[in-house]
Amino acid sequence: MIPEKALFIQLKMLGDIMMLTPAIKAFKNKFPGARLDIAVEPPGEELVRLNPHVDNTIVFDHRHWFSVFKQYKAIRKLREQNYDLAIDFLGNPRSAHYTFLSGAKTRIGYSDAQFQYAYSKTFNRTHCYSALSKLKFLEFLEIETSDYMPELVIDPKTVLPGELTDLSRKNLIAISPVSIRDHKVWPTENFVELVEYLYSDFNLYSVVIAGPGERGFLDTFSNLVSIPFRPMYIDNIMLLGAVLKRCGLFIGNDNGPKHIALALGLPTYTVYSNSSDPVCWDYPDKLRYRFIGGMNRPDELPIKKISIAEVKTQIAEFINDLGLIENEKMTSDKRTDS
Repeated sequence: MIPEKALFIQLKMLGDIMMLTPAIKAFKNKFPGARLDIAVEPPGEELVRLNPHVDNTIVFDHRHWFSVFKQYKAIRKLREQNYDLAIDFLGNPRSAHYTFLSGAKTRIGYSDAQFQYAYSKTFNRTHCYSALSKLKFLEFLEIETSDYMPELVIDPKTVLPGELTDLSRKNLIAISPVSIRDHKVWPTENFVELVEYLYSDFNLYSVVIAGPGERGFLDTFSNLVSIPFRPMYIDNIMLLGAVLKRCGLFIGNDNGPKHIALALGLPTYTVYSNSSDPVCWDYPDKLRYRFIGGMNRPDELPIKKISIAEVKTQIAEFINDLGLIENEKMTSDKRTDS
């Protein structure tokens, strides 16, 4: 099959969209003359807006799912594109619905998806790093590649806060202590202790990031920390990416910022809940991407019981291996987010 117009459907979370980017690149490398459209949910369109391999982005807002008029308009516009290939990389009811109604002759989905009627062909999921699993989904097109590192293009016009541009990249640690899912959140007091530990023992300055709906969390966090650090409320992905690129290491929960950090070349340390599988969500390079917890841990501890002492020990070793230790303590004053 040589597709002329293809639709990749990847709704839901930011991390899922980041995991799709290697497949996007591989598809366009194999079929440079084909048009490739990507269907996402907001704010996922920001992740692919500047991707050179994406020809068009379609945004399906889940808030309009029950609006008959808006659904009719969306489906009509979708069918007007005359796709010959549609691939559902998610496999939930909404993504299956859009795949079926795309009108594409070849419609690909997972064999374990609930709505099998939506697909003309199905394939099994592969238990491995998610980006590699999505690439394997394209093997029926005779696409093969060893490059499964996610990628993100940041708008060069994005303006950073001045104090971050003045500090050495090695001195800055991105901390993301939030998640939209409570069962994936390591206790706040542990992150507070970790930020103070990084500053007092390694002279490393933490940039604690939070997004829409989490400004109150930053206020609470600021009241608990007694050393200099930078709380940052970030409401757009381009700024988040620009901030992360200024840092030497990402530490946080299993969330969207973690996958964005990885795509931008940062080493990451992730605290996983026992409902998450690090095999699927951590890039398979133990030198630069490390974690604690997860469903494959022998004791499968709930995330809230993962020891701060164990995390400190592992991060100290990671910092040493990365060469981030500085001799001079930074003298920046504690700042608050504007």
